[in-house]
Amino acid sequence: MNNETGETILNGRVAHIHPRRRGGPRWKDEMTAEDNRSADNLLLLCEEHAFEIDDT
Repeated sequence: MNNETGETILNGRVAHIHPRRRGGPRWKDEMTAEDNRSADNLLLLCEEHAFEIDDT
């Protein structure tokens, strides 16, 4: 929530636990394309921490 206006701010990112592209961080060769696209491979994070995780 914006402390000045009281407006609700969307501060979330849907991230893949295992990346969509081969060779990305946490890649799993044995993961099927269907598993990669499933909700089980998604994680909701705030923007700050989503970028921190991807950067490291």
